[in-house]
Amino acid sequence: MRIGEDNLLIDAVRGAVDSYIRMINEAEKDDINGKGIIKPEWYYYIDPSNEDFVILLEVRGFQEEITLKKSEWKSYQSNMLGNEKIKQLANRWS
Repeated sequence: MRIGEDNLLIDAVRGAVDSYIRMINEAEKDDINGKGIIKPEWYYYIDPSNEDFVILLEVRGFQEEITLKKSEWKSYQSNMLGNEKIKQLANRWS
């Protein structure tokens, strides 16, 4: 894939993670201070050895990592909103 195509796929993953974080934090009813469950600022990197997409989150004050294998994210057939690893974030609080 070319760099421009990679950027489109990276944007799809970022959009899905942002969407899930927003849904989870907005649905949180126990947090009267409105701090949310997952810190909205999160980071990622592409592992240079295998092109896995590594997501770094802060969940309830603890660091958490989600790794998407290259085959899970680097394809136009990938459905990031339907990705099971990302959906597990929401399933914990549903």
